[in-house]
Amino acid sequence: MPLLLKFVYVMVLFLSLFFISTNVDGADECITDSDCPQDNFGFAGYGTICVDKTCMLSKIKDP
Repeated sequence: MPLLLKFVYVMVLFLSLFFISTNVDGADECITDSDCPQDNFGFAGYGTICVDKTCMLSKIKDP
């Protein structure tokens, strides 16, 4: 009996971690570059741009 309860407990923990990790959407959606955050995340010479409706960190071209 204790072995069965331990198995059920482990399965509940495993399945809950699986469902939580599959529902994560950390990407910022955008239409134009102005929709992206203007923070360069500590990288000098870099900024965020909109590529395929996702904000991405990219090197800024020198003038």
